[in-house]
Order: sequence, then structure tokens, then C-alpha cells
Amino acid sequence: MRNKNSLGHINKTDRSILCLSGALICLCLFSLAENTQLYGTTKLNRERELGFTVHSVKFFEGGSDCPEDKDKHFDNQFQKSTARYIRAQLNVTNNLYNVRDQHCTITFNFYRVPGPRIGKVDSDLKIKSEWQTAWLTADGWGWKDPGNWELGTYNVIAIVDDREIGRGTFTINAGPPRNTRTMLTNGVYSIKSAASGKCLDADENNQKADGCKIQLWNYQGGQNQEWGLENSHVPAVQRGFKKLNPPKK
Repeated sequence: MRNKNSLGHINKTDRSILCLSGALICLCLFSLAENTQLYGTTKLNRERELGFTVHSVKFFEGGSDCPEDKDKHFDNQFQKSTARYIRAQLNVTNNLYNVRDQHCTITFNFYRVPGPRIGKVDSDLKIKSEWQTAWLTADGWGWKDPGNWELGTYNVIAIVDDREIGRGTFTINAGPPRNTRTMLTNGVYSIKSAASGKCLDADENNQKADGCKIQLWNYQGGQNQEWGLENSHVPAVQRGFKKLNPPKK
């Protein structure tokens, strides 16, 4: 067995090998530290798989505030006349179920097809170890008011640490013709059907009675084709709709 002084008898060749081995160890440690990212309580090497798998990317439209889950209407076709903010929802399976928590930042890149990126949003994904599945709703990209999206197809690509983890596609289209309303006097409108070009008409022989028949008719300019709009007292999920009443006489 070597004593404490035995290293003093190492020849020059052995010393060169030791120096080279030490340099290689330092280089490997530096490379490992550079390639490792910290995600909350989880360290993930770029060479490894993430601790979750993306199984779908879905889209829904809304205003400045994200709607509640029960009010989300998922689709990949949106009308230019009504589209405001388009949000992506990422649905994932937890591959570290009952192992550890995960936390990472996901960048959602919005692209016009074909064309460059038009915008991006960053959102934090947090997955508790006891969750088997999870989802992340990205902050919306778009405008407060409708009508600003250009017609066409858009790709949304989700990125973590410069690596694509999922993508989805949606389309902004012109949509069907819309019904129109024309103000006749202050607060009084005629309402025309986009499908037929005819106007909303109350049966003039019975227009003041309960159960009066409402029909479509060519515009005649009568009071039975005049309508008023007033705010409706309805549940929050339906706010923004109007209550349709005949104008007061």
C-alpha cells in the first residue's frame, strides 16, 4: 500500500496524464453546468426530455379578460368581424406524476402563413407532482376591438428553452354576411336580414298584443318595422347582448 509520500515518486509521464485528466474533468463539469436549466424545483438538461408531453393545442377567442373555463368555445375558425384576442390552450400529460413539481416558461409565437412572426407571449406553466394532466392558457394576442385581424391562416408555435414542444393552426375568415341595423331616429332602428334582405316586421294587425307574430318582410317604413335596443339585465355570461323591444308610443 502506498504511503503519503508515494505521489512524490510519480514520473513525468504520469504527471502529464494526471494534468490532462484533470483538465477533461473541469471541461465536462463546465459543459454540464452550461447545458442545464433550472425550472423551479426541477433541473432539466437540454439533452433530456421535458417532464411533460403536449397532447393538444386548442384555440378560443375573447376580450381583454380571459373567459372562465365554462365560457371558452374552442375552435380553429374565427370571423374577422368578431375576432379580438385569440388565446392558445396547451394541454399536457405529466410525465413526472408523483415525482416532483415542475415550473417553466413557455413562449407562444404567432406567425402569419406565409410570413414572419407577428407577435409572442410568455406564460408560466406550473405542474404539481400530484397532477396527472394540466393545461396552460396563454395570454391572448390580438386587439381589444374586433375587425383588426387580416384574413388568412396563422400558426402558433410553443417554445421551451429554444425547443418546439407543440404547435397549432387557426384561420381568420370573412364569415357569413351579417344582419344589419339602420338607425331611423334616435334609438329607433330597422333590422335587415343578411340572408334575405328583408326587415324584421311585427304583424301590423296585431302588433300591440301579446303573442304578436314576428316575421320578415320587405321594408315598408311602418312603425311595425321600427325597433328599439336597450340594455338587458341578464347573467354575466350573457352580458353584451341587447334586449329587443318595439319603441314606446
